[in-house]
Amino acid sequence: MLEPYRLPDRFLLYLGNLEPRKNLRALVEALEDRHLAGVGMPLVVAGARAWEANATFTAIAASPRTRYLGPVPDSAVGPLLRAATAFVFPSLYEGFGLPVLEAMACGTPVITTRAGGLPEVTGEAALTVPDPTPGALAAAVAELLGDDALAAQLRREGMARARAFSWEASAAAHHELFASVADRWPGRRRSAVRC
Repeated sequence: MLEPYRLPDRFLLYLGNLEPRKNLRALVEALEDRHLAGVGMPLVVAGARAWEANATFTAIAASPRTRYLGPVPDSAVGPLLRAATAFVFPSLYEGFGLPVLEAMACGTPVITTRAGGLPEVTGEAALTVPDPTPGALAAAVAELLGDDALAAQLRREGMARARAFSWEASAAAHHELFASVADRWPGRRRSAVRC
């Protein structure tokens, strides 16, 4: 499935849209940091250009350590995530963070931020960066790459954490919420609307 991409044996992966809130430029700049420059670990970026993506795309194109695959088919997402040494998602804001959950489900160690709903998704099963500057991202990547025990721990904990998220669990939680709200107003009926 991944043969057409001719990927290296070890690489960092970003998978998602290219837009300013994803903070991908900071990740590309992190590869030039002294913590990572000598490691030689390339960054593979997969995703579509979204709004205001020109500056991000320019940074990717100028980086000798970054390879842009463009949008990938759904059938390639799982194999890409499983092949990656680590998944790095430096977003400045996320409502939920499905790519992070998918990476954890695939057993890929995750580095991400504490933005928006990401802490709810990751719990303690990811290496999180509170302020995702290039330097902070570089330090987190260097920490993960330099600690095989940490990488193994994040693989195990990420897969366990991902199992807690399912459509069945989501439906049950919504049902419980709606039932508790309905129970607060027993016998209350909505008035008919008159036009």
